[in-house]
Amino acid sequence: MRVPAPYTRALQGDLRPLPAWIREVDDAGWSAAGQALWWLAQPDRCPRPEPPRDASDGAAEAWSLLGRADLVSLDFASLEVALGALRDIATPRATSWGDLLGGMRDALAGSADGVALGATLSKRAAEHGWASLVVDATSLRALGHMTRGELAEATRLARRAARMAQTEHLWVSNYFASLLLSRLRRLGGRPHLAGLIAGACVDLAPPVFAGWLRWELLFAGVLRPPADTLRFVADHASALAHRFFRAGLSDAELATLRAHIGPSAPHRRDFESAFVTMQGLVPSEGTELADWVCGVTSAPPSELLGLTPPAWKRDPDAAPLVIAAPNRTPVRALGFAVPPEYPRLQVGTRPARPEALAAALTLAGDGVTREDLFERVYGFAYRKS
Repeated sequence: MRVPAPYTRALQGDLRPLPAWIREVDDAGWSAAGQALWWLAQPDRCPRPEPPRDASDGAAEAWSLLGRADLVSLDFASLEVALGALRDIATPRATSWGDLLGGMRDALAGSADGVALGATLSKRAAEHGWASLVVDATSLRALGHMTRGELAEATRLARRAARMAQTEHLWVSNYFASLLLSRLRRLGGRPHLAGLIAGACVDLAPPVFAGWLRWELLFAGVLRPPADTLRFVADHASALAHRFFRAGLSDAELATLRAHIGPSAPHRRDFESAFVTMQGLVPSEGTELADWVCGVTSAPPSELLGLTPPAWKRDPDAAPLVIAAPNRTPVRALGFAVPPEYPRLQVGTRPARPEALAAALTLAGDGVTREDLFERVYGFAYRKS
């Protein structure tokens, strides 16, 4: 069956005829797809539907929309339900959407297989003329490269997905690609661009995207209050993370936050890196975070770049500093969050400042060669002229 024109227009942003069409269409699958799209856009005006599981393109489209909403809202339990429904439907469209959503779930869990899977799905979607799947498959490739740490290629693909979605007026795919691009800009050392992208989207995007967008804003150094209504898992996660930065969390709240973000490796890395450096802890050896905390390198790990110092904390104590005290290993920490009872040695935001040299010497412990000290302070190798 061809995709109904009212549904196509709604997928491209014109929702005005959608409510009447949902009531009039005599195909249960496409009616559910329309309801899913309307719910995604305006959850206060339309309840989340329960689509059928018959072998129809409409049912496949409905479950794919719900699955994409579950993914972006970090509701992985509901995502498994959508994936099971797509497996039951088993049409070519349903199988393709199931492959894509499963690939995105796996990419967030840490798998790099999304690069090859995304390329396969892009080709399959282009052959069938499935524009939304073409765009989202490109986003899947970006996720796969992000998992590999190939940020330049991931950023290029996320930008491409966003441009394709804008050209085709596919607002669901566009918001996801923009969300992904915001994260990649932050990881690529440009948290200010991440804040601009996420800040522009969070004011316009439907509520299902807001929780993850607020998370990106928070870790880009832009402190925004939580949403008034916490509908989705990502809303609760970002609200708890916001409270953690402002006032700390109880053990129960910490456990809840970790449960919310548990299936998403990028979110776990964000939070656990911040947690370690806010508690003055020594992380496990052999990681980028450990090298920075223990003074081996001068540049913070990419997930903390927006917090060193955050744009919403401009006083001198916001810059990274060293915690040094008797009978404990000296460590770097996020200055804006370190308890005041610790003796403070300001690192400074410029690596050539005397404070950075003092911090590097403190972190060196038993001693350091001149060459290593130079590299730790300036960020590049020492060369004799």
